[in-house]
Order: sequence, then C-alpha cells, then structure tokens
Amino acid sequence: MIGVGVWRAPVIVSRLITPPVHTAPPDVLTGQVDAFIDATMPSLDVVLLAAEERGGIRHGIYQTRADPLVLAQQIRERATAEDVELYVSQVDGLDAEIRVYAGPGVRHQLLLVPALPADPKPPRVRTLRERPLIALILSGLGDARRPEVTHASIPLTVAVQPYSPFALRLARQAALRWDEVLLDMTGMGDEVRDRDRLGQAFGAVPFATGVLSDALPYSTLPDREMGVIVQLEARRTVPMAIRSQWVPTQSSHRRSALETLTRTRILAIQEGAATMSIDIDDPDLAAVLAWAEETRAFRMALVSEILRADQTRGIGVGLPPAGR
Repeated sequence: MIGVGVWRAPVIVSRLITPPVHTAPPDVLTGQVDAFIDATMPSLDVVLLAAEERGGIRHGIYQTRADPLVLAQQIRERATAEDVELYVSQVDGLDAEIRVYAGPGVRHQLLLVPALPADPKPPRVRTLRERPLIALILSGLGDARRPEVTHASIPLTVAVQPYSPFALRLARQAALRWDEVLLDMTGMGDEVRDRDRLGQAFGAVPFATGVLSDALPYSTLPDREMGVIVQLEARRTVPMAIRSQWVPTQSSHRRSALETLTRTRILAIQEGAATMSIDIDDPDLAAVLAWAEETRAFRMALVSEILRADQTRGIGVGLPPAGR
C-alpha cells in the first residue's frame, strides 16, 4: 500500500497544481466568431458584393477602396484582441483572403477585393519592348472545331482538353501557327492527382509543353520536361523546385471576363507581366480578343514569355511602336 501511494502521488499533485482545461462547446466558438465578423465588417469602408453559406462555412466578397492586404491585417489585429483565430493571405497580388476559425474548422472565408479603375493604362514608353506583357490562355478547347481561334493575329496560348474529339486537330492547328499548347486539366482532380494518368494525358495532346490546372499537386508531376505550370488564382507557396516554371493566372470563373481583363492589366502594370485564362465559350471572348489585337499600351505574348519576361525586354527585342 505504501508503494502504491508513493507511485500515485505525482499524479495527484499534478492535478492539484494544474487546473483542468475546459474546452468551449462548438456552438459557443461559432457564435463568438460570427459576432466578431458581424460587428467588424459593417464598421469598415467596404461594400458586400456576394455572400453565401456552404457546408457550414460562410463565404463573402467585399470591395474596398483601401489596400486589401493592409485592411486585412487591421482586421487581424482586431481579431487578436478579441481572441479570435484569424489568418490572412494574399491572392493574385491584388486580393486578400481572410479565414476565421471556430475551433479546428474554418467558419468564415472572406475575400477583400480592391476597387479598380475602369481603364487602367501604363505609363507611356518609347519602345515596344518596354510595354507590359499580357498572355492570353484560351481554355476548354477540344469539344468542337474553333477555326477563328487559330487565326487570330496575336500570339495565343491554347489549353486543350485531353481525349476530347478535336484535341489532335486543334493542337496541330495551334502548333502550325506557332501558338503555345497546354494540357487543360482544370476540374480534373482525380486525373491530376495520379502521376501516371497525368503523364498519359500529355501523350494524348501532341505539342503540349505545359499544363493548366486549378488544383495541381506538385508532388504528382510526371517525370518529363515541362515548359510551364499554369495555376488558376493560386494561394499557396510555390516549391523552389518548380518556381522557374510556375505562372499564376487570372481567370473569369468568379467574375466577368472584362473585369478579369482589367485586373490582368493592372497586374501587368505593377509586375511588368501578367496572364489571363478565358474559356472558349465565354460570351466576352470576342471582346477580349478584339482588345488584345488593338491595344498599343500592352504587348501580347505567349505564357512561356511571361516566365522569361526580363529576357524578352532586352536590347534589340521588338521595334519602336507605330505612330509614336
């Protein structure tokens, strides 16, 4: 008995010294973060553009005249003071995403977007090589013939769906006019997550030198040479192993193509180069192509040129702009 008492003594003493931890019920945590967001967002100079709840997560898009990232950091400071778990990340160089947790799960996922000028224009330059670069990626090709796409007067990157009826024809047409060909794997989660199946998909689209994806796990990339890895509105950090191949791109899945074009132009002005993906069936495709053919403030390029933008701005690249 003495031995048993001595053995249990440390346990008894530790319970007396360390108070028990009482975990708040999930409904209390959810109510706390809901109350914080409901009180914070209306007090800011923001406009609610969209809101919905899916799977227990409240999604919202807010437009702000302030810098979205700066505003998001201010909201984070308020959350820290209120003991609310909140994280901030930048999206596409323009937006800021806020994730608010209730216990182990996300309760609010909010996007702060800037109020953008209707017609952003870069500073005047003396030569063509100094203009900001913009690459257009036409996605969703393969289900029907699109001869007008392969006869545009600007450089284009086309993303062709593997195993589609006209994949071979469209890839060949694009290659003959020196367009760039990508493998369109958007929305194909299972295919992208299997390295062998992704490699087979490359074999189904000749001339493809890269992949367009919305959820590409970098660990499943096939063992083959790839020119570019294009990611739709990527949020995560890019591994060093593929950083020289990785290109983020704006897409119109959450907004109109013309709004997306405005965002792309602003990013091109800020960064010197930007990429936009637009579906072949988008109703604004003709307007986007018409703008690309007529612009004199930007220089249209292939997506691989965005990767080496510094090289394409070297001495001897391009000619003086016409009419300047």
